[in-house]
Amino acid sequence: MSSFTTNSFLALVSSVEGTDKCLRLAVYTLRLMSVLLSPSLTFLRFIFFLKLSHCIASKRPLPNNSAENRLNALIDIMVDSRVCLRFFGTFAVIYRFTELLQSWSQSHWKKHLHSNIYLNLSSSILKPITIRLLQAIALVAYYPLEQIYFLGRKGVIPIQSLKQICGYSRASNLAWFLYLGLETISNVHELGQLSDEINDLKEHSGSQIEKDNCNFSKNSLRHTETHNSGKKTGELCEDLKYLLEQKKLIQWNLLGTIADLPLSLSLSLENPILHPLSEGLCGMVSSIMKLKILHHQQNEEYDDEYDDPTE
Repeated sequence: MSSFTTNSFLALVSSVEGTDKCLRLAVYTLRLMSVLLSPSLTFLRFIFFLKLSHCIASKRPLPNNSAENRLNALIDIMVDSRVCLRFFGTFAVIYRFTELLQSWSQSHWKKHLHSNIYLNLSSSILKPITIRLLQAIALVAYYPLEQIYFLGRKGVIPIQSLKQICGYSRASNLAWFLYLGLETISNVHELGQLSDEINDLKEHSGSQIEKDNCNFSKNSLRHTETHNSGKKTGELCEDLKYLLEQKKLIQWNLLGTIADLPLSLSLSLENPILHPLSEGLCGMVSSIMKLKILHHQQNEEYDDEYDDPTE
């Protein structure tokens, strides 16, 4: 078990996506710590660090906020690292957008070419492929805007006005907010579909299979009893297990998306609506959920790789 845990952790931090998610969690954790070290939050500093520092308990300020400054410097390095990791993501996003646009046009535009286009567009706007297309459009806007902001802030692109540089940042966060809103709609729709599939499976199984009645170990899935659905008990348990796992992953993703929504909205405004403490908490919750999803997916790949081929 220890070797498996070590391997899965190394696989997580060795991938680009895993490194990005780990850096994101570190960034928001450090931001939260930076806020707690701020002199404006003396009471919170007293609560959280009473057992660690008698200096804080006695209300003596930190000299020149050196700890806060060092944390902010480390945060800047991690933020820059995340942008560099995603620097070539624009090409993948544009390619994905062209694929989705082609699929969407084939399934909607040509089919209704001689009918009421406006009516057909309005009726299909909430279909999964349409939502994915709109999300791709949001990402096509997000990635270049983020990179322009990054390069402008570093002086690579000659943008003289700091207000203009910040404008690119707000615009990229607005695109991120729109993407998250569409992701929320998609997750809610998928959860509804999965719930219906799970209920249908239980109704047609003939035995009202419940999660507690299905031991999901490999040996327990080898039953011979056949129900009215034509499937064996083990096969029904496997189907139910898969649906429940997918539902759990979507719930994690939905929770992370909901945590990111107020964060992205706040960052897209000239006057943020969230306190830095709230931003840190939202970012931490979202990062943890994304890491849980990625870790779960890598665990499944590990299980598939080491399954007994004779089974």
